[in-house]
Amino acid sequence: ENNISNNGGAFVWRGTNGNISISSSTFAKNRGLSDGVAFQNDGNNNFIKIINSTFSENVSAGAGSAILNIGNNNEFNIAYDTFAKNTAGVGGKTFRSFSVEPWDNSVLENSIFDKNLGGDCGFASSVNLTKTNNLSGDGTCGPVAVTNISLNLSLNGGLVMNNALLAGSNAIDKAITDISLVRVPCPNMDQRGVLRPLDGNADGVAKCDIGAFEYKPKYVTLVGTAKNLSKTQVK
Repeated sequence: ENNISNNGGAFVWRGTNGNISISSSTFAKNRGLSDGVAFQNDGNNNFIKIINSTFSENVSAGAGSAILNIGNNNEFNIAYDTFAKNTAGVGGKTFRSFSVEPWDNSVLENSIFDKNLGGDCGFASSVNLTKTNNLSGDGTCGPVAVTNISLNLSLNGGLVMNNALLAGSNAIDKAITDISLVRVPCPNMDQRGVLRPLDGNADGVAKCDIGAFEYKPKYVTLVGTAKNLSKTQVK
């Protein structure tokens, strides 16, 4: 939080043949005076996994306010992440890759991009990159632009800062979890440690939410006999 650098304000990786895993982490309010702010990869032939994490209110004067990739032949597994209210230079994008051969069987799945100035995703090439079931306000991280993401754009306090889903969000219970369709399984807890999945839309079926936050409804449906209460309050 609140790191400032010419580029790569929080985390820069310049190695090769590395294995980088980021989970249940928050990159917030970092500032890049050039390109790259929260996470920047300059290396080649790396495996980079970022799951269950939040990128919020990061500001880049140039490109890649949340993730910037310059290297080649890297495998990215990015899933169940939330990218909210980040700011990049004009057309700089929240998740930006300049490389024409950046991807090695990479996926971007079940993630939220909301209210990011400068655009959501921008890739010099999408060859060997599969984008599945992402909610993107401008449609650049998925097939169509999405409305009603309903995300609290103010970071919650506590041990792990995050952007909470609001009631009625179309991210609730909408993750694709069939591993024949996606690569990264739904984590058994969200970024805060709340169990996944929950029945957030009260349809009687517990499913994982898109993004790093699992919506915890005031009431959850129980399966029982007619004489028993059908709902109970979650404390």
